[in-house]
Amino acid sequence: MNNDITKVQEKINKAREKMDMAIANNENYSKILDISISIDSIINEYLAAETNLIDERRNLMTKYDNLINTPFKDKIINQIRKEVRQKFHAMGIQELLQFSTNVYIYSTLKAHNIPEQDVVDQLIFLNNKFLDATKNDDEIVIGTEMDQSTLEYLTYIADKYTKIIKERI
Repeated sequence: MNNDITKVQEKINKAREKMDMAIANNENYSKILDISISIDSIINEYLAAETNLIDERRNLMTKYDNLINTPFKDKIINQIRKEVRQKFHAMGIQELLQFSTNVYIYSTLKAHNIPEQDVVDQLIFLNNKFLDATKNDDEIVIGTEMDQSTLEYLTYIADKYTKIIKERI
């Protein structure tokens, strides 16, 4: 579905370029109006595709609610936060919470043997939501170097919490 939105966005861009050319070339009003009507139609197509994508993502999120929303969810996320904070002191509060939530969701779904693509889709949705919510934030940490996480560390923490979650389910 994401691909549909990208294709429609490309159609909108091409139509806008066509309109810009018509205006720059002093085309007659009726031709510019026709192009404008065409753009409106494509925008409606985009809005429909966007609505479908939002619905698909919402359905995806609710699909595993019963597995993710456990009585121990907050406790595990807090454990992850504390552990990650010890390794990455300079990580922002929002980023730390997002990362810890991602580890929890990944580990929980992995513990329940959910297909990998569904896990990836869940994490992409949550990360896109996080980026949309924080895109205008200017939280910058000055004067601190943050260690880069390694694949080994990410694997370690995911495996550790998958094991902990498996013990609780």
